[in-house]
Amino acid sequence: MKQRTTLKNIKESPGMSDETIAFSASVYLDGKRVGTARNRGNGGCNEYAIAHEHLQELEAIARDLCPEDIAYEHLDYVVIGLVTTELDRQWLKRHCRKKTLYRLPDMPEGQYRQILRPYDHRVRAYIREKYPDATIINEVVA
Repeated sequence: MKQRTTLKNIKESPGMSDETIAFSASVYLDGKRVGTARNRGNGGCNEYAIAHEHLQELEAIARDLCPEDIAYEHLDYVVIGLVTTELDRQWLKRHCRKKTLYRLPDMPEGQYRQILRPYDHRVRAYIREKYPDATIINEVVA
């Protein structure tokens, strides 16, 4: 199933983050830009500049995507998930430019080992020989 809600132009403001991620992003519904979302990073809900009819549709989609134990603020839950996923991807991509990151199967999510060399066939061969079950992050980050 194609994801109907996407975010683009995500900008994080780490200096403004006190309790939550401070960000701004363009919100897309079925590939069409419908408005913006932002959070000031002070623990409050996200703020949306989206036409009412699109906001209602986005909230309905978010309600279907949320786990049952999320009782309210479904759209915030989905948007924060999309923001953190993209920020994590950007972090990985940035770190994979000059070094090689990999994970072993028993490592907790979000932890990585690193080799302080850019990824190439020699580094890949070394990791595959020493850790055949490792996931090389440089190979999977787009």
